[in-house]
Amino acid sequence: MKALQCALEGRNGIMASIQRTGSKPYRVIYSSVPIEKVANHEKKVPKEMIHENGCDITDKMIEYLLPLIQGEVNIRYEKGIPKHVNIKS
Repeated sequence: MKALQCALEGRNGIMASIQRTGSKPYRVIYSSVPIEKVANHEKKVPKEMIHENGCDITDKMIEYLLPLIQGEVNIRYEKGIPKHVNIKS
């Protein structure tokens, strides 16, 4: 939605972004950032979210991820193949 809004405003050289402002309750703000601030950059998992053994994650990481992965997607199947919506023009 934010990307479309920026496009309709004629803005380019930007990327739509989502910034978490709260976890309980989960809240975000949608904004845009200049593409040069994010292109060819990586954001690593903070060390405090990785278990000291290096092979697991901490409760802090689980708390961060949970709102992003909760819920179930109901997928319709036809003969064992996922049935997607067909949009006719």
